Amino acid sequence: MEKNFKVVLIAAILGGLLVGGIGSFFYYYFQDGLGAEPENEAHANALPPSTGLESTSHGNLTIYRDPAEAFRAAKEERKPVFLDFFADWCTNCVKFQDRMIQDPSLNQALQSSIVLKVDEEDSAFSDYARDGRFKEINEALPLFAVLDSSHELVWKGQDYLDSKSMIQALQEAARRSK
Repeated sequence: MEKNFKVVLIAAILGGLLVGGIGSFFYYYFQDGLGAEPENEAHANALPPSTGLESTSHGNLTIYRDPAEAFRAAKEERKPVFLDFFADWCTNCVKFQDRMIQDPSLNQALQSSIVLKVDEEDSAFSDYARDGRFKEINEALPLFAVLDSSHELVWKGQDYLDSKSMIQALQEAARRSK
């Protein structure tokens, strides 16, 4: 009897793990895969709404705060857009502000781009949070993205130290923006 109990207990545990594993697989598969809502291309290409926020200077960089103005300038100047999602409480967001100036290669690439900073307090932040391309900002910051002048996503990442990927993405987006 004791042996049968052990067999049933082991079978129940293994069955539970199997069902849990299959359930987890389907949950994550449909979160980002086939079951995810398709990206609305019209939304991706549409000019974002204006926030009315004025551009600022940060060292030798112009920092746009109004997405509509930033993408208007990107189209006119045929430049990529570097999108910096920011919050005051985010330590790495704050550290990146210094890095934009202190890393010479990154600074040079950003000078050839339109830099758009979207603070979590800005009305545009919630617009981007609903955009399926930037769902990470609903979970963690920082988030950086590079878009071409047509508002197409080229790259995104959360590592504020990954200047190499940022620069490569800006170069690719500049090529697409011409």
